[in-house]
Amino acid sequence: MSIQTKSMLKSWFNVFISALITAVLVVFTENGGTIPVDGATWLAVLISAVVAVLPVIKNYFDKSDTRYGKVAEPSL
Repeated sequence: MSIQTKSMLKSWFNVFISALITAVLVVFTENGGTIPVDGATWLAVLISAVVAVLPVIKNYFDKSDTRYGKVAEPSL
């Protein structure tokens, strides 16, 4: 696996985990210090974490993004 691919995956993972922790903390504080066990709450937490990763994935496919995006191939 290339260094660029590892960097990209690490970035996606960091954003996902950060969003997941944030969503769990919001649920925790909204429910008086308890975390409900129902599936709907956990689905909402998971969806919020996935949605948070979408801008990072979009940047990966943006050829003008030099941070970790695909670099445009030189034209012939």
